[in-house]
Amino acid sequence: MHSTILSKLLVGLLSLAIASSCSYSSNKPSVAVSTPEPDIIGVDIVRVFERFNAKDYTLFNNAVDDLLQISERSPEARKRVTEKLLKIAVKCKNYREESHEYPVWSMAVTTLGKMESEESIISLCECIDYTNGVGGLGFRRGFPAAYALQLIGRPAIAQLKEIIVSENSNNRANSGLAVSVLGMIGGKEEITFLKNLLKTEKDKFARREIEWALEHIEEVGEAN
Repeated sequence: MHSTILSKLLVGLLSLAIASSCSYSSNKPSVAVSTPEPDIIGVDIVRVFERFNAKDYTLFNNAVDDLLQISERSPEARKRVTEKLLKIAVKCKNYREESHEYPVWSMAVTTLGKMESEESIISLCECIDYTNGVGGLGFRRGFPAAYALQLIGRPAIAQLKEIIVSENSNNRANSGLAVSVLGMIGGKEEITFLKNLLKTEKDKFARREIEWALEHIEEVGEAN
């Protein structure tokens, strides 16, 4: 009799303990497991750069437009696109022996110019004379880095003047291109700089480049 009562008591206590445990578990706040947000910007950039290597130039040109759109999403997006493009831009010297890489490099520096990327000015100046020799003498096709610097505009002036001053007697190609870009950008201060340069320049080809730059600045000034 006593053993039966004791058994029932033990069973009752055990049931109560189980019920209490279940009740505590159900009332305990659940901990949300956070999952990292997908890197949409990174995925989009990778997809666009895959088209940079496409043989289809329609896709190639569209890639530039898409990169510009991505760069406008946020400061972070602009930073990441710029970093990716600069990795291509700085390799211009390597591409001299790999002409099949030239279109990729050309589009990369042109995109930096259209982005008006001040971060890329030094790298673009280092490649200012790089050309595959088949694009003509115009900036846009013949010298993409020079064209990009023209698009960036006034922020590039100080570095362009540095090229002219430091290389005027050593590297005519770089100096001449820098003078031409300066002429395309224009400005009153640049007129004074070029006129002073003309006073000391003896080389007839260099003088011709300076004179052209001055004429262009004056023509643009009159048009404005």
